[in-house]
Amino acid sequence: YEERKKYIFEQIIILNKILNIDDLSEYFHISPVTLKNSLPVLKKELADYSLYLKTKNNNLYVIGKEKDKRKFAVKLIRDEVEHSSFSLGNIQQFFQVVNLEDIKDLVIGVFSKHQYFLDDFSLLNYILHLAVCVELSKNNNQIQTKSHHSTISMDNLNSIASDEVIMIVKEIAEHMNLMYGADFSFEGIVEASILVTT
Repeated sequence: YEERKKYIFEQIIILNKILNIDDLSEYFHISPVTLKNSLPVLKKELADYSLYLKTKNNNLYVIGKEKDKRKFAVKLIRDEVEHSSFSLGNIQQFFQVVNLEDIKDLVIGVFSKHQYFLDDFSLLNYILHLAVCVELSKNNNQIQTKSHHSTISMDNLNSIASDEVIMIVKEIAEHMNLMYGADFSFEGIVEASILVTT
């Protein structure tokens, strides 16, 4: 059950796929009824992150805000890290678009240039945050969700993070945009700034 749950969450959250229930049942070698009976537990776990598991026309998918999907995706990856020997190579399997080592090199390079340093745990969290942002933005073509605009202004951002941190985050975002053609939203920059500040 845990392996099935992990697989479903990876497919519908990290890869943002719509899954056919019959195909999924065949993949797991269980009946569609058995699969459907396990969905309430998955729904409850997702609901804790304000995400909603939906079934329509025998398909399974998730709806919710992008920032909530990112939080849940990072939780999935952290859970995986806790149950395995840690290396970026072990986590790379969750990402199709980004290269975690490239992001690590970028982050360390920019931070070193500004004479800022991160401990290993903070570095991992920041790399995962950036990787999930890019991966979800690249995989977001299959399910259209309502766009939610950030209510955080530049004034609020300046009260949260120093000018130096904002400059670092913007520099990293510019490099990430060049590397992956991603377009980090203002909200994404705010979240990254808060993460760096903490």
